[in-house]
Amino acid sequence: MKGICLLCMTLCGLVDTWAQTGVKQKHALLVGISSYRNLPALPGAKNDVANIKDLLVKKMGFPAQQIVVLEDKAATRAAILDQIEQLINRVHKNDTAVFHFSGHGSQPKGKSAYLLP
Repeated sequence: MKGICLLCMTLCGLVDTWAQTGVKQKHALLVGISSYRNLPALPGAKNDVANIKDLLVKKMGFPAQQIVVLEDKAATRAAILDQIEQLINRVHKNDTAVFHFSGHGSQPKGKSAYLLP
């Protein structure tokens, strides 16, 4: 899980350098979970994903077909990990990759942070 958190932080840190790196292709994985079984609902999570997708397509030049969206019940742990692996396999040198997660997360004291799919 530490590797996934590090990957997420690394991929999200690329926004300011896109125009200067000779990017070949742009890829994104967007995850939004509004409904949880044992936690309060987050009604804005799916809106966050829609807004990020809109920003990536309209302002950052991402092809819509290069953006994978997982929401609510489709955003299982297995599906998220599978799509992260597929994203890693699609990205090549000078490509840009973005991972966005809207949902619950946690960071117990003295421990690594994690997402709650």
